[in-house]
Amino acid sequence: MTEYAIYIKKENGIPLNGLCFIGSDAQSASLVVPLDCEVLRFDESHKDFDLLYSIIVTTNPIYKLPCNGGIVVNFETGDLTFVKETPPDLFDVVRAYRNTLLADTDYLVQVPDYPGTLLDQILEYRSALRDIPNLIIKNNWQTPEDVVWPTRPDHI
Repeated sequence: MTEYAIYIKKENGIPLNGLCFIGSDAQSASLVVPLDCEVLRFDESHKDFDLLYSIIVTTNPIYKLPCNGGIVVNFETGDLTFVKETPPDLFDVVRAYRNTLLADTDYLVQVPDYPGTLLDQILEYRSALRDIPNLIIKNNWQTPEDVVWPTRPDHI
């Protein structure tokens, strides 16, 4: 019977970096466990073997090992929970991009002798960028593609 092993983070019960050890490597994995992890070892006799195998070994597209989904282990009970990957939060994606656009103009608002009318355009643009999260709610945007971004001033 082939044995498999994965490292599970103690803090949250999620597999570490999608590492899977097979056969003799599974036995060796138990000897060098990262400090913040435990080893989950399983073989064909495990009650959830088919699902574990599909997630860990065959990279089934429905389930993933990274932090957004996969296997979550409860170390107190030994129970496994299988979680489907969820898409990133719209607000997180939009804010990250918006913050990059704001950072691109940070230096301009700090220039003491920047021409007034051009500075006003930059300030207006930055204000419109900061309003994007409110517009998501107001306009019921559902995806990042729905977001209508303000036009960047030509002189930037």
